[in-house]
Amino acid sequence: MEPLTWMSMVGAGLYIIASLACLTASWITQKFEINNNKSTQWFAIGALFFVLVLARLLQWEELARLWLEAEFLVSQDYAQRRLWQGPSVAVIAAIAFLCSWLAASRWRKNKNKSLRSFYLAQISAIAMLCLIALRVISFHATDQLLYGMRLNWVIDPALTLAVAGAAIWTVRRGSAPPS
Repeated sequence: MEPLTWMSMVGAGLYIIASLACLTASWITQKFEINNNKSTQWFAIGALFFVLVLARLLQWEELARLWLEAEFLVSQDYAQRRLWQGPSVAVIAAIAFLCSWLAASRWRKNKNKSLRSFYLAQISAIAMLCLIALRVISFHATDQLLYGMRLNWVIDPALTLAVAGAAIWTVRRGSAPPS
């Protein structure tokens, strides 16, 4: 494995910010009894981003990718890996679309701004998990899209900042005195 790059360290820092913002949103929503169900979900998203910090610093994605590659080499199926990777990308994309569509439909129907910010965080967290899954399976066409065009450098921080921004907005709105 290679040493951590400065981009990985920045990514871990953004994950820490998102995690702390979500944990604070969880605390605020529980303290002010805004929505206890959402408090638990904010906590879960915060915990997810804390795990992403560990994953980034301990290079779990790279280890998973190396393990998959080794499994293909040992089973002598490396040349046919695309037969497995193609359907995997399709399943991940379908899951991302379905989960995001459900959250987005809830977002559109709800006029409560606190819940809308939560749904934005939820959509972004789902998209982040799907992005990580795509990076782990390392499908060549996906690699070209994510790494060749540097979309990964845009998508990952954008999703992280969307989660952090939604959590910070919830904290500011939740801790503000009622008008």
